[in-house]
Amino acid sequence: MNSVEKRRQQKLAIEAASRSTNQGSIAGHQTLSLAMQHHSAGRLFEAEGIYQQILQADPNQPDALHLLGLIAYQFGKNDTAADLIDQALATRPDYAEAYSNRGLALQELNQLEDAVASYDKAIGIKPDYAEAYWNKSLALLLCGKFGNGWELYKWRWRCTEIHPLPRDFTQPLWEGGSLDGKTVLVWGEQGVGDEAMFASLIPEIIEQAEHCVIECDPRLVELFNRSFPEATAIARAVPHSERADAPDIDLQAPIADLARWLRPTLESFAPVTSCLIAYPTRVAECRSRYQHHGRPLVVGISWRSGNREFGLARSTTLDLWAPLFRQPGVRFVNLQYGDCAADLATVRQRLGIEILHDDAIDPLSDMDGFAAQVAAMDLVVSIDNSTVHLAGALGKPTWVLLPYVPDWRWLLDRDDSPWYGSVKLYRQCEDRNWEPVLQRVAQDMVNLTQ
Repeated sequence: MNSVEKRRQQKLAIEAASRSTNQGSIAGHQTLSLAMQHHSAGRLFEAEGIYQQILQADPNQPDALHLLGLIAYQFGKNDTAADLIDQALATRPDYAEAYSNRGLALQELNQLEDAVASYDKAIGIKPDYAEAYWNKSLALLLCGKFGNGWELYKWRWRCTEIHPLPRDFTQPLWEGGSLDGKTVLVWGEQGVGDEAMFASLIPEIIEQAEHCVIECDPRLVELFNRSFPEATAIARAVPHSERADAPDIDLQAPIADLARWLRPTLESFAPVTSCLIAYPTRVAECRSRYQHHGRPLVVGISWRSGNREFGLARSTTLDLWAPLFRQPGVRFVNLQYGDCAADLATVRQRLGIEILHDDAIDPLSDMDGFAAQVAAMDLVVSIDNSTVHLAGALGKPTWVLLPYVPDWRWLLDRDDSPWYGSVKLYRQCEDRNWEPVLQRVAQDMVNLTQ
């Protein structure tokens, strides 16, 4: 589950607990409501203190136990989270929200079968519990169980606090049938990284259909039109653009739904070398700026998730990258989006390493320029963020640093990715311990430079 999904899920859990609270005095309920207000606003320490006060008066108060467990989960203390939620369930066995969040904690502990069982308990209590179905879908996809995973993935549309509402196009949804003679509108529904990943499915739609129209993030239009010249890429607009509503469009499909029909099993993944094409002139311009005499290898790096609060599990700090930075013959280029001047200055001061930052490229606003920058690299080394999806879609050699329990799209127990042929995965062996991962990366980089 990515950081945005996790944050919304946590907010949803707090709101659900608020709706389900029906025990205790009026004063106790008001105290719990105050704690939930702090919790929902991200004031976790304030909320934690109030939950603990409630439990001092009533050690079995299920909402306080559940939400204190949720705070432990937010702090990455998943064993504690599962224990506290178990205590809540011992008092209230029909607490569907607690079962669902117990599943999240167990999933972070890599106890995936138990996590799925916990989601099933939540669904058994509350058969229309969309968030539990959604959580279960991500656990199944992580395990490579694509058939059931994609089937449940459609519950995202019922999770309005987790996922944006579907676009209200009037054309019928494509449900996997023949596209012969049809014009299909494929529309992006998630972040830029997701659109880049699922873009690998678009060539198959182009091949099967009469024509494909791609509605995407405006920053991707130029890149998609270059990469898919047989299709028409248009900017996402509210209200719809005239092209998206044109009468020649026969069918529509959210871009992630393409996987349900085209990637039902692991064996159905076709080897993908690349699906996106950067602008050659801009690639050459970037390459000329980055090449340096005596440093023939150009390596782009990205080290943190854009969400500082909930991306901590997948983010690193640059001081841990020292074994890589000591490699001779390598020029390191900053591919980290957002303001990272302080990080680069710290590395310069502490390690004496100058990481090149290109002021001519803004990864957040100039996606075509960023694609050219990434394409100019010999190698990309990054934590799990949108940079790796763009690099993988461009076919650049990419080494991805993954947390102990990764996002669903990276699967388990493998060092390659079915989505990208050029990606190599480096996984944590224990939670939050990046040093062995970066040591392995540094050793592999030695082999490149020798």
